[in-house]
Amino acid sequence: EMAQTLGLTSTFLNSFCATSGDIDGDGDVDLIVQRSNALISIYINHEGEARHWLKVRLIGARANTLGLGATVELEANGVWQTRQMLGSGSFKDAPPYELHFGLGGALAIATVRVIWPGGTVSELSDVAVDQTLVIAEPSSQPGVVYFVRGDVNADGLLNIADPITLLAVLFLAGAAPCDAALDANSDAAVNLGDAVYSLSA
Repeated sequence: EMAQTLGLTSTFLNSFCATSGDIDGDGDVDLIVQRSNALISIYINHEGEARHWLKVRLIGARANTLGLGATVELEANGVWQTRQMLGSGSFKDAPPYELHFGLGGALAIATVRVIWPGGTVSELSDVAVDQTLVIAEPSSQPGVVYFVRGDVNADGLLNIADPITLLAVLFLAGAAPCDAALDANSDAAVNLGDAVYSLSA
């Protein structure tokens, strides 16, 4: 019924490729459709402005940097949702390498759990809604340190705590768990530009 209301029923005739993702960055899922011998159609969804959401990006250790095959579980308002990071979608398309969770009216997320392909589990509690959460896979090899550029405090997340820690390192003689992670913008120098880059990423 909704497709007919929106005038989409005839649009999908002879379509052979479609993918979805948050094109405009407002937290809801938009749609791109390629029809046979026609221009690409883009459908922008504005429901994210009225409902809460979470997007999850994964940074895998070693060769699997996208975390392909990992499963992400989320609980909000007593309801569990599960998504898997896949490397392919339908014919001639690939999904964005982030997982979208619609949360409706939920104001907080009780648990976010990542089950990595190697069996390692990462779990976060009391996660805020309406954000893109970046989670890095912890190292499973003793003596080997994997780092994520910009994750200054080495907590596996890219968030406001990182530029704050970086500023403390620069101006208050603070220490960071991994010096290589300080160079957020990969310009081979650690300075205010890295903090600005972290805030804008």
